[in-house]
Amino acid sequence: MPRPGINWSDPAFWREMYSLRATGRPGLPSRPMETEEQRRTGCKTFCRKLWMDGFLWPRVTWMVDILELKSSSKIIIIGGAWGWSQEIIEQLIPGIQVATVDTSPLVHLTKDQDEAAWIEADVPAIYPGRAAFVAKLHDGGPRSRRPILDQDVGIAQGRNAAKSAIGLTGNNKPDFVISEDVVDSLEDAEVITLDADMRKIGPTVHFIAGQTSDPRFNLKTPTEWKALLPEATILWWHGARLARRKLV
Repeated sequence: MPRPGINWSDPAFWREMYSLRATGRPGLPSRPMETEEQRRTGCKTFCRKLWMDGFLWPRVTWMVDILELKSSSKIIIIGGAWGWSQEIIEQLIPGIQVATVDTSPLVHLTKDQDEAAWIEADVPAIYPGRAAFVAKLHDGGPRSRRPILDQDVGIAQGRNAAKSAIGLTGNNKPDFVISEDVVDSLEDAEVITLDADMRKIGPTVHFIAGQTSDPRFNLKTPTEWKALLPEATILWWHGARLARRKLV
């Protein structure tokens, strides 16, 4: 169970955590741009795909480089939500095999849904150039463009299903099993259990976006995470312009 106050099955909690200004910087794929007049209007998005693509590209690219992933690699992402990181990895490395696992009811309820109505609700009626900007936030597709496995890696059936999705059976192992923004939602004992379950599949990596001071989360330094999970690789992302660290 997540820590008290953290509920990734609640749309309101997602909105609180991922309510982002619909702005961006040049050079990030798919990231919509605003004029200064639009920015003052205060448009917010709720974890919409085209916005999050731009947010995720820098950190996923960094992860790919750090882990030295290649086309022959096989990886499993635990807690990968709607599969957007998987999609970026597959764009960066054609031929790589990736599976995304997430057990959030909200993810599976919305994964096949069109985002148009949500985006319409996000953008105020008075927004300058509203129609054109809404079009930038939505490409007509569903939230998930990859299969999302609703599997519990705490049991053998779930672990085998995740391996099967990337063509592995028996004792064959993927190159990495990566938790994505998961461990800081859990208590220490739950983190240790998750890592042990993941390790039954293959070498473990825990990606942590250390960009919050919200006391509801399990706040640790990279060194403290490494002390808790000495056999795992810790990838600590602290924003595109700030310090990033890898601990092995």
